[in-house]
Amino acid sequence: MNACPKYSEAIALLAAQSLDPVSREQLERHLASCPDCRSHLEGLQRICRAVEQTSQDAPSIQVPNGFHQTLVQRVRQDAAASESRSLFSQVRQWFSWTGLGYATATAAILVIGLIWLNSLTPRPHLQGKSPKTPPIAPSAPTTPAPTLMALSRALQDSDLALDSLMARQEQMLAANDPPSSGLARNRAQGVW
Repeated sequence: MNACPKYSEAIALLAAQSLDPVSREQLERHLASCPDCRSHLEGLQRICRAVEQTSQDAPSIQVPNGFHQTLVQRVRQDAAASESRSLFSQVRQWFSWTGLGYATATAAILVIGLIWLNSLTPRPHLQGKSPKTPPIAPSAPTTPAPTLMALSRALQDSDLALDSLMARQEQMLAANDPPSSGLARNRAQGVW
């Protein structure tokens, strides 16, 4: 049976005889009306009694002074030793007989797979037949692709054409504006 979620922690504390008196009183009122929580408490009390009996039956062992410090020191030494293993031992571990066997099996499977795929590809020239090539149809004359020099020259020409167009536009604007206008002077000087 499952205990009510609201009381499950309090029931565990009561079974371990660790519940404060106020909470114990509230829990006992609930236990009087809830059979699921009562059966859960009884099961936990049986477990607690078994653990207590086992701990009483176990022989008492005296731990020597400094045991904890010695244990911690050994754990640290073992951790440092495993971190500082030599590169040779790590490489040797990678290339163990088991690792070498797996690598060989993988390579063999890859080679067999490549040979099998290659055998599926038709090779008419190896079978004594000449490969059939489609006839080459005459194509329309094509213009050669522009070279880098041709592209560079076209770019320079377009820059010159753009400069001359801008100069003509400035002249037209200057002719339409009175000379005292500051805007025309700024345009003529290139200040915008």
